[in-house]
Amino acid sequence: MYNNHVPYRFSHWLLLLLGISLCTLGTASPASALEHVTLQLKWMHQFQFAGYYAAVQQGYYRDAGLNVTIKPATSGTDPVLEVLKGKAD
Repeated sequence: MYNNHVPYRFSHWLLLLLGISLCTLGTASPASALEHVTLQLKWMHQFQFAGYYAAVQQGYYRDAGLNVTIKPATSGTDPVLEVLKGKAD
């Protein structure tokens, strides 16, 4: 039987890290500089990531003091290694 829970574990860790990042930032004042964050996706652009794109478009990340860049996975790229190498958050 195919174990399809591994991708979900990664997405849960990714969401947990993003949530912790947002919580530790507190509320940012409009005059403060935005912190740049690169969100590494585990796949190419797909509907499952629509919430991330909607949050960027509607300014939720900006309101939390973040300038978020969404980076899709590419062929031969391991998203976990991208984070460990510091190329994504």
